[in-house]
Amino acid sequence: MRRRRCTGRSPGSARAVSELERSLGVQLFDRSHHPVSLTAEGRALLPHARGILRHLRAASEEAGRAAHRVRGRVRLGAYSSAAAHLFPLLFERSVTQFPGIELAPWEGATLELEAVLISGDIDLAVRPVLPAADQRFWSSATPAVSR
Repeated sequence: MRRRRCTGRSPGSARAVSELERSLGVQLFDRSHHPVSLTAEGRALLPHARGILRHLRAASEEAGRAAHRVRGRVRLGAYSSAAAHLFPLLFERSVTQFPGIELAPWEGATLELEAVLISGDIDLAVRPVLPAADQRFWSSATPAVSR
């Protein structure tokens, strides 16, 4: 492991070390000669300080991962024959691939799907392209409805 030299150029760091020494009631650095070196008390504290830094890095990494995790509830609607095939597969895969997502199934008639999607009772709908009661949500290139 490479040793770093304390140059004493950072007043903020010097102030933080002085405050730490005061709170611990010991002198951590021998400042009587250059380069500054650890005292016996400083050497005893060093493994603990390194452990604290490891824990802070791990906590920071975990917080970063948690911030990017997908969480929430997705209300998914489908007509009966599609639901019978898709829902078991989606639920099985979502548990392992997206553990923070709760799937809430809604099963109904094809034309009902459009109404509950428009009302906001479901977030996504899986339905056949025809019949389409409301042409606002359809084009020849769009085979599915999403909100």
